[in-house]
Amino acid sequence: MPISDDQVGNLARLARLNLTAVEVASFAGDMSRLIEYFDILQEADTTLIRQNSRPADRGGLLREDRVRPSLERDLSLLNAPETEAGYLVVPKVFDK
Repeated sequence: MPISDDQVGNLARLARLNLTAVEVASFAGDMSRLIEYFDILQEADTTLIRQNSRPADRGGLLREDRVRPSLERDLSLLNAPETEAGYLVVPKVFDK
């Protein structure tokens, strides 16, 4: 099912995106290919797959927790953009 440029333009407007005509055409093609792929997936036979099956249901997949040495502070701050007194400096989020 092909997606039209008008449909992409409408979605962009709803999402408050300012797309160029080239971007709209590109997204229309990408979205059309995605929908074609979903149609292919719909044809897959899933009758033998148990509903809500998850790997965690099989048990024994989680490793045991154990205490291990962590990264040293100086080494962990080595690539930080800004540090002060051994701490990472981050932008203020809230004003007082």
